[in-house]
Order: sequence, then C-alpha cells, then structure tokens
Amino acid sequence: MDVEIGKNITVGSSNVEVGEALSSRARKELVDLASKYFGKLTTAAVHF
Repeated sequence: MDVEIGKNITVGSSNVEVGEALSSRARKELVDLASKYFGKLTTAAVHF
C-alpha cells in the first residue's frame, strides 16, 4: 500500500470502537479493490 494513498482514506464509526487493526485492514482491502477495478485511488471514506 502506498503511504500517500493510505493518508487519504478515513475510517470511522458511529457506535463501534474502530481499532488500528480494523482501520489498517479496511484501508488495505479498499486500495486492493479500487486498484483492481478503477485504477489509482486518491481519496476514500469508510464508515462502520
């Protein structure tokens, strides 16, 4: 995962404690999925 890309992905939640492991996994999976179908990812947001 590119460090610059990872900084532009925000991971948050309303009622769930989001730990570092879940945040890292969500970022990695999102980058992998986006690169497969859309190319380079510039910004994204994940909400649990």
